[in-house]
Amino acid sequence: MSITTPGTEILRADESSLPTALSHSDRIKLEAALREGWRLTPATFGHKITNGRWIAARHLLYISTIVATEVAKGDARIILCMPARHGKTEFLSINTAAWFLEKWSDKFVMNISYGAELASDSSLRVRDIFQDVDLHHLLRTRIRADKKRVDRWLTPDGGGLTAAGIGGPIAGRGADLMLIDDYCKNAEDSLSVTLSNKTWEWFKSTAYTRLEPFASLVILATRWGLNDLIGRCITELPHENWIVINLPGLAEINDPLGREVGEALWPERYPEKALHRIKQTLGSYWWAAMYQQNPKASMAGMDLGDMIKVISAADLPHESDLKTIRPWDLAATEGGGDFTAGPKMSRQRNSGKIFIQDMQHFQKTPEKTKQLVRANAEGDGHGVKVWMEQEPGSSGKIVITDYKALLAGYSFEGEKATGPLLVRASPFLAACEAGNVFMVKAGWNKSMVDEINAFDDNADYDDQVTALALGYNKLVHG
Repeated sequence: MSITTPGTEILRADESSLPTALSHSDRIKLEAALREGWRLTPATFGHKITNGRWIAARHLLYISTIVATEVAKGDARIILCMPARHGKTEFLSINTAAWFLEKWSDKFVMNISYGAELASDSSLRVRDIFQDVDLHHLLRTRIRADKKRVDRWLTPDGGGLTAAGIGGPIAGRGADLMLIDDYCKNAEDSLSVTLSNKTWEWFKSTAYTRLEPFASLVILATRWGLNDLIGRCITELPHENWIVINLPGLAEINDPLGREVGEALWPERYPEKALHRIKQTLGSYWWAAMYQQNPKASMAGMDLGDMIKVISAADLPHESDLKTIRPWDLAATEGGGDFTAGPKMSRQRNSGKIFIQDMQHFQKTPEKTKQLVRANAEGDGHGVKVWMEQEPGSSGKIVITDYKALLAGYSFEGEKATGPLLVRASPFLAACEAGNVFMVKAGWNKSMVDEINAFDDNADYDDQVTALALGYNKLVHG
């Protein structure tokens, strides 16, 4: 679909299209204006200063026009949501920052990202643009020789750029244009309530208070959750009158770019086939947030357990075609809230399909649990490696040492759990959703399926999910 972006038509004008009734002086002025058309937006600016090497995709042209128009008015509040690896940093932290300082060299830009190093990298790129002698015939803005530190540099006209990481110090610095580019590092950080609250409080008390009168604020990021920075800005600060633009990876109804439903956002880079493959890998929960910019409250209600296919034991592939392990998640105490869970899981070597052959799930004394773990190892045989989730601290090390002695002669290893279970379980749950997980028909099926269906980061019971996640990750990644 061909899209005409406002503000770009002037770039296609040539001398033959100029009105013939103009006076000579007016004609000269208009020709000069056309030659300066590349300064109109961050996208046209970026294209010009790279000598055409950087070509803005249609979604970047679209948001570029909006950013240029609203920032020029002043006091803009803009939220832009788009998938990972779709040109965010190059557009915002580099081209928009440089475009702004070329137009208003007496103003200050503040580049903010989830880490100070990333923000400084972008600041360095912007500084290099103005220090490039090959661009001096185009650009008016210069850098002061005595004030050119990467994280804080100034122009001779009194403006400049400050780079900062989320949570970092910016006291004493002001911003006429604040650019926040990807405020969250990864899925693990996105699930941390503590980090989320720290980011929010830092934004309100530290970053927001750095805005000068009539300053503009642009947040361009990939969504992670309902209560991420963008989510809280929209719900808790509605009086800011945000301009919110969601650009999903695959178009939905009423797409702002006019795309057909299902059309890719940047087909030259990520065609529809590639995006569907990413969706299958991520699963619906993370896909909805990170690629469709529509995060869900939880996984509960997605009924991912129901997507596991039931087969008979006779339909299992031959054991020579399977890599098989038995992962365990131990209950903390007998009769407490937790159960011990230990599935026997296999991965077919040529297809990558996962087969759950058995699920041990019980509440027993520590001694009885040891007996059952040993009995299952004997029943499974020496060819089935035993994995066990290791709890934090010295007590976890002691437990693993005890089981290593108990299972002497068998392949056994402890695995420290790192990060939230929702992150660790996501690959397994995505495989369930993709139809790549099978279970042998047995009495334990319903209990396991029910637990998976009810699973989210606040689930009462997650022992089987924990063990299945450990098993899947070991089968796939070793």
